[in-house]
Formats: sequence, C-alpha cells, structure tokens
Amino acid sequence: MTRPVPPSRLASPARHGSVPLAHSPMRIGRDDNFLSIESCPLEGGYPACRVEALATVSGRRFSASHDRLMLESSEQVKQRFADFEAFKREHFEVPLSEGGWLLFERDARGYIALRYRIGGRQASAAMEGAVVVEGQCAGSFCREFGVLLSTQRFGCSPCGLSRSDE
Repeated sequence: MTRPVPPSRLASPARHGSVPLAHSPMRIGRDDNFLSIESCPLEGGYPACRVEALATVSGRRFSASHDRLMLESSEQVKQRFADFEAFKREHFEVPLSEGGWLLFERDARGYIALRYRIGGRQASAAMEGAVVVEGQCAGSFCREFGVLLSTQRFGCSPCGLSRSDE
C-alpha cells in the first residue's frame, strides 16, 4: 500500500512529486502512475531501497513493490550520474539487484523520462514502466537522487549483473 504524499509537499503535483529523503520516499509521477524510492537499510547496515510502482491505463492497474532492492553505487555509476546531471550525457542507467534497472533519459526540453524495471527473482515476476519528471523539476529531482545514490554503499554490480549505458 502506498503512503500518500500531502499536496503541500509536492514539487509539482502534475509530474514530479518528490519529498525530502530523510524519512519519506522520493516519489515521481502522479497518483495513477508513479515510482517511489525510499532508502531503508536492512539489519547490519546493508544498503537497501524500498521501491514501489503503480501504472494505470484504460482502467487497469498494475503495481509492484520490493522492499530489499539494492542500487549499484560504484564510483563509475556515480560519475555517469554526475555527467548526466551536468548535461554531459543524455541517458544514464543504474542496475538494481534482482535483475532490475533505472534508466534516465533527458529530452531537448529538459524533461527526464525515468524508465524502470522492478523484479523479484524468487517470485519470477517483474514490472516495467516509465514516469516523467518535468524540466522545471529536473534539477531538484537529480539532487535528491544524487543524495540517495551517495548513501548507498553497494560498490559492485548486484548479483554480478551489469547493464551498460555506454
């Protein structure tokens, strides 16, 4: 179940509703189509994220959540993200554990399409989707995601998987 974000805390209710990462998830999208990412370390300090997604189309709802995903946070991934944030690259990908990924793509207007795949190997299930961050919210979104990425300590590719965006 998704925790609603009060409208007063949304950066732009239409597309990018992100809130501070201290104890609240980063939420991108609208009520009927969103991706939520929250840092929630596991016992022993292992870096993990809770990721939730909801997509609604033609009255049908698709949803997925995973409370133990890990983002690859190697120096190479952090550098590629810094290049993306500085407009030095148009796309950037972060591998997730369980065969998932986050793919950031910026268009000429400055909008960021965030495509995602949330998977669960043991459940043999996955969901793919996309949300959009409007251009005027892209800077704050990148800053928040940069904070999230810097708090992860997972320096190698999760489960030996790697997808290259080069």
